Amino acid sequence: MNDRSLRYVLIALLLILVVQGVGFGEGYELPSEHFVVYYGVSGSAAVDVGYARLVRDALETAYDVLVDRYGFAILDARIEVEITAGDGGELGAEYLDDSDPSAPVPVIGIATEARIAEALSSMYVPCTLEGLLRSTAAHELFHAVEDTLSLRGLNDISEAAFVEPFAVWAQEAVYPDVNDYLEDGLDLLLAPDSVSFFNRTYDAGMFWVFLSARHGGASAIARVMEESALYEGRYAIDAAFADQGLTFLDLWEEFAVAVGAGDLPDQGVIDRLVEEAPPDVKTNVRPVADRLPALTYSGIWTGMDTTIDRVNVENTAPYELWYRDDPPGTPLRVAHAYGIDYISITPESSKGMVISFTGDPGTEFRADVVAIDSDGYALHPLTGGGPVRIDSPQIYDEILIVVTRSEAGKGDYAIELEAAD
Repeated sequence: MNDRSLRYVLIALLLILVVQGVGFGEGYELPSEHFVVYYGVSGSAAVDVGYARLVRDALETAYDVLVDRYGFAILDARIEVEITAGDGGELGAEYLDDSDPSAPVPVIGIATEARIAEALSSMYVPCTLEGLLRSTAAHELFHAVEDTLSLRGLNDISEAAFVEPFAVWAQEAVYPDVNDYLEDGLDLLLAPDSVSFFNRTYDAGMFWVFLSARHGGASAIARVMEESALYEGRYAIDAAFADQGLTFLDLWEEFAVAVGAGDLPDQGVIDRLVEEAPPDVKTNVRPVADRLPALTYSGIWTGMDTTIDRVNVENTAPYELWYRDDPPGTPLRVAHAYGIDYISITPESSKGMVISFTGDPGTEFRADVVAIDSDGYALHPLTGGGPVRIDSPQIYDEILIVVTRSEAGKGDYAIELEAAD
């Protein structure tokens, strides 16, 4: 073999090594069309090339969906990806390297396989390691989209109520079979009136998954992002849906009812989180709660007049929640803007009932009666239309009253159940 032939062989070998993600020394890189993945094979952040390929492929798929299919903009630069130990407990991170202000470059961090596996071991929603890695990649790539749009004046990256929830939405949009967005959403389901909606973070992603499924898909998210550059909080959402005649409170009321009625995307996954496995079935799935969403009040309709004005349910969670709902004995109130109370009535009498709602006059409430049976549910608005009459309530499995509110006011309310004439 002559020198020239040997040179071509060496060049070919080098190209194969680069494509395979093999480098020389401790620093390795694995390039692809839109990304270059940097990883190490020793130390706390060590991974093998197989894991690096999973990271690369997960990001390329997310790019195809978010950028090519849905049309979200992203900076025209190969994105740098660093596989890190995740010492702060995070699974991923994203920032802009603007050392050259004229050409900022997104940088994404993805945790090691060991860190992903550690997170997986504490999850309640069933998931695989590859699934959790993929959704993390989609989440972090959407942060790069948010940064890009902010630089172009089409998004507000400082709007905390949107930044993380939209990235959680992206997880499900890119990888709809993973469903780990529900893990974040457990805080909302376990304590639906524990904090104002616009102070929620990752758990609010559940709302955006619902909204996009019912009202326009990815374009709905894009519209809200663009309006967030002009308006804050609910006003951005009001502006985004003004042409449809919908306000945020309208959309939130629809979501609150769907949560209570068991009418969410991936409802089957949620249902399995409250099911106890039969004794003879081995499973790693751990029940999260007796009921999702958590109730504020639970009672029985016996045909007698009843006043419901206090919390009577003690809700428990399998882990320490950041915030909790009101304890038993507390007067009924939706304490926080866009919090949700669920009042559950089990009918044990055939005598018709009339349901009335009274609330703090300074609060804009939305309350609905949801009559649930095995075939679905019937919805009856309780505020704005006066009392609701339910004849033959015994034909329903549950009469659920869903109460939410807007910003102003104290949120105090009471419900009267009266026997129909």
